[in-house]
Amino acid sequence: MEVGAGAGSITKWMAATVGERGKVVAVDLNTRFLSSVKSLNVEVIEAYILNIPLEHHSFDFVHAR
Repeated sequence: MEVGAGAGSITKWMAATVGERGKVVAVDLNTRFLSSVKSLNVEVIEAYILNIPLEHHSFDFVHAR
């Protein structure tokens, strides 16, 4: 997961790293700059991170700016 994904540079790196078998979630208040990262293994969510219900231990890695 990337919180505050911005234009998605780290999201792209994460998606390439986890490959087709993994999944990356990119979260930002404004996702207009994330259209270039939409792929099979990237989910883009436009929201405030504290408003997203997340399961405990649902991510292996979280990057926040």
